Amino acid sequence: MKKCLKIIFCLSLLAFMLGIGNVSASAEEVYDVWVGSTRVTSSNMNRIDGENGGYVKYDPIQQSMYFYDFKGVKGTTPSGAMIESNDRLIIYGNLDLSGEHQYYGIYTVNGELKINANVTVPGMTAVYCEGDIVFYGGDIFINGTEYGIFMNKENGSIDFRAGKVRTTGYNSAVWYQGDGSRVQFFNGMTPYCSDDYGGYNICSSINYYDGGYIALPGDSACATEVVITKEEPESYPVWIGEQKITSLNKDRIEGKNGGYASYNPETKTLTFYNFKDVKYPTDYLVYAKNDLNVKGTASFSEKPYFDMVGIRSDGKLSISGNISVDTMDRCLYGTDGIVISGKDTVVEVAANTFPCSCIYSEGVFELKDGIVSCYSMMDGPTGILAQGVVISGGTLDISVERGDGIYVTRNMALDIKGGKVNVYAYYGV
Repeated sequence: MKKCLKIIFCLSLLAFMLGIGNVSASAEEVYDVWVGSTRVTSSNMNRIDGENGGYVKYDPIQQSMYFYDFKGVKGTTPSGAMIESNDRLIIYGNLDLSGEHQYYGIYTVNGELKINANVTVPGMTAVYCEGDIVFYGGDIFINGTEYGIFMNKENGSIDFRAGKVRTTGYNSAVWYQGDGSRVQFFNGMTPYCSDDYGGYNICSSINYYDGGYIALPGDSACATEVVITKEEPESYPVWIGEQKITSLNKDRIEGKNGGYASYNPETKTLTFYNFKDVKYPTDYLVYAKNDLNVKGTASFSEKPYFDMVGIRSDGKLSISGNISVDTMDRCLYGTDGIVISGKDTVVEVAANTFPCSCIYSEGVFELKDGIVSCYSMMDGPTGILAQGVVISGGTLDISVERGDGIYVTRNMALDIKGGKVNVYAYYGV
């Protein structure tokens, strides 16, 4: 009997000890790192999902975050940021926070921040760090409304070692404060300042007693856009307003009221992503000195100049997308013809001065598919003025109350092969 009790006691003691071990093993570790409102712990560190796709892993030993096509965060961190760490942080992978807007994008204190990743991060202050900052790889776009990069550390350093970094901020694209703080460029990395109109020139840092910033060339003013890269800038004969498209900004040109555009120089394609209005308009909203293919979704409604032209190509203008242009004169202008195609294409144009045309082509205007609407209530405007008009598909709606619906020049034909044509105009065709 005693032997049985002894065995039972031993088994109970073993079970108790195993129970303690399980409790100890299951205790959750909590880290001073946040992804939006989610705090990183030992139970979720291997996967925190993005609001709009992808996920992130955290390595507490290396203090590293690995982003796997991560898009968007849920909520905000305690400091009002999208990504926050109270210690050293290294970022890898692909992180896209575009469309979000918080006080901070990436916020780190008590340690350095290192980035070797493809990153798009906005914020009033897009990147804030109370430690050294090192960029050593990746394609990085830092889009601050007030400050792009802000380092606050005595004897701190912002190092650009590799990759491509584009940073913007209304107050300053790069700002650092603290006695002895500085910015450094390595391995041929060169800072180019934008003059807001597509021109880039090599700029330099300005140091003062407790900080500094990157300044415009030959000026002491803060640069509001800086691209740091090894590549020599290459410009293309395409403008969005006064902004000339270059190799430094071609991947993202911001719209005034939202969205952005990108340009592919190989295919001569300008793609709009919910783009709304031009930041720096001039005589043209969009101008290309050669052929231009337009895709995506864009809306142009602001008219700061009386004789402003919408989208002009000194070559063939091809459009497939959802494009709305409301200007004073010649919403679409092609010197070598205009072609509109794509079953989901919707093009809406409205001209508002005399004499003008909603669509003006020095060659042939051709509608292959999609919907095109031309509208004006002013005296004299023409819906379409072209050397020839060919309709092979889609729908063409023209409403010009006091002008010509379609005006064909140089005895070239109006050829309706298919589709639908509705013309309401004082002079018709």
